[in-house]
Amino acid sequence: MIDRSGSMKEQTSSGGTKWQALTDALQDFLKTPPISFLSIAAQFFPAGGDFCEPAMYEQPAVSLGPASKVQSTLWSAMVGMMPEGGTPTGPALAGAIEQTRAWARQQPRTSFAVVLATDGIPTACDPISAADLGALASEGVKAKGKDPPIPTFVIGILGVNDLGSDAINVLDAIAQDGGTSKAVYLSPSADLSEQMAAALRTVVSQRVACSFELPSAVATDADLSKLNVTLTGSCGRIELPYADGGCSGDGWRYDMDPKIGFPRAIELCPVSCERYRAGDKAALEFGCGTKGWPPG
Repeated sequence: MIDRSGSMKEQTSSGGTKWQALTDALQDFLKTPPISFLSIAAQFFPAGGDFCEPAMYEQPAVSLGPASKVQSTLWSAMVGMMPEGGTPTGPALAGAIEQTRAWARQQPRTSFAVVLATDGIPTACDPISAADLGALASEGVKAKGKDPPIPTFVIGILGVNDLGSDAINVLDAIAQDGGTSKAVYLSPSADLSEQMAAALRTVVSQRVACSFELPSAVATDADLSKLNVTLTGSCGRIELPYADGGCSGDGWRYDMDPKIGFPRAIELCPVSCERYRAGDKAALEFGCGTKGWPPG
């Protein structure tokens, strides 16, 4: 979900606009994606028409497809687009989460996420406050029945004038409550294209690294209340608790509620994901009661 508001016409240190730099960054990223099987879709905000309606942002402007095939379509869309209007972050985020969740239902063995790229705080349409936007992102990251959680990554493109605003609080709230800890900030005073491409690669590596398919040895009639996830590193071995609902501390969860259907993968909570990415070894252990397994 890409911000195309009027402020994206601001100049960067390289002489071009934020919008031009973002267009170049996405092209650089798609030429050499960090994983060969990466697919992406794109939508822009504000939309035309009733831009405060989340439904305006559900259908992508660039359809979901392999990165190599989407590259030219996205380039054409962005080159032919003029940044203008306000910043209806709330409806755009709500539409992005809903559409991404629909794709996740159709492809339950694939890991999905929303990436919100914006250069400022919301200026149009409710919700606008940090707390309300965080609550919206939090609803997305909750597993609902057979619907897997959809995390929201936030990339903030903040200039000098943006730093004195409430932008950082707002964007950090969306990222934290959206299950990704903290927003990534890019500076227009440096090479924005290079920064953006690097940020997108980080998003992909984080999302892929902390989601694991259940091994084939775990049959569909297995007792999931006897499976545990452990991390072993410099601080020793940690048996992670099952996160039934929130995922704010160490822990893990299935890609779908086991009460509804048999899951296909596990996902580490953000705190445990950071441990894993820092070098801890993850393992699945079957046989003993799951730590933190909900009663009933």
